[in-house]
Order: sequence, then C-alpha cells, then structure tokens
Amino acid sequence: MNTSQFDASPDKVDHWTPESHWCGDCWSWVLDCQHVVEPLSLPHHAVEDSWIRSLAYDRATQCLEVRFTWNAVTQFRPVPLQIVREIWKARPMNVALDERLMKNRRIRFEKVRTEGKLLASLLRGWGVIAL
Repeated sequence: MNTSQFDASPDKVDHWTPESHWCGDCWSWVLDCQHVVEPLSLPHHAVEDSWIRSLAYDRATQCLEVRFTWNAVTQFRPVPLQIVREIWKARPMNVALDERLMKNRRIRFEKVRTEGKLLASLLRGWGVIAL
C-alpha cells in the first residue's frame, strides 16, 4: 500500500500528493489550476464545529467561504443571507452546511487558492526542475 505521493509516482500529481484536489473541469488531480478561485478579502469568523474552522460571507456577491478543519477552503455561491444565518445558528454546523448547500444543485462551489496550495505547487515545481 502506498502511503505517500513519493511512493506512488513522484513525477505526477495524484491523490497521494499533499494539498491536491480533484478538479472536475480539468478532469485530473491538481494543486493549482485556472479553476481555483482567489480567497475572499474579508475576515473569517472562527466557529466551534468538528468540520468547520471558520466562515466568511460577502453580502454583495452572496459568497460564503468555508475553511474546513482538514485545511481545505471552499467558496459557495450564490448563498442567500437567510441560509448563512441558518448555518451560523445550527449545531452541528457541518450538518446544516451539507443539507443547505452541498445538496442544493443551484449553489455552486469552488476550491480556493490557499497558501498551502501555492507552497505545494512551488515546491512541486522545484522538484520537477531538479529531476
């Protein structure tokens, strides 16, 4: 059994690569791509939840940005303010997030470009050059 991306295949990004995610538009495992969006320039509000670390909401664009405990950051849009309030009040929040956003086909979600993804992409690039 492979336990790291170096054991699996050091010259390609796959599910073993730290900070990678599946991009349905690129149809491959990626660290960073044109489909990854920039983070919101708003403050995040920490929450006490087993899955969610913090939330930020932009009322103008109806964009909710969620930082998960496993270092993934996702933006959901369009999310009406009423749904954000329901998620904020719900306990556990992750169940409300799943029911109100993830199962709603009208709400899109996109991965967010994080410092970890940028660092992993940079280190990955240096590793490919060194090979």
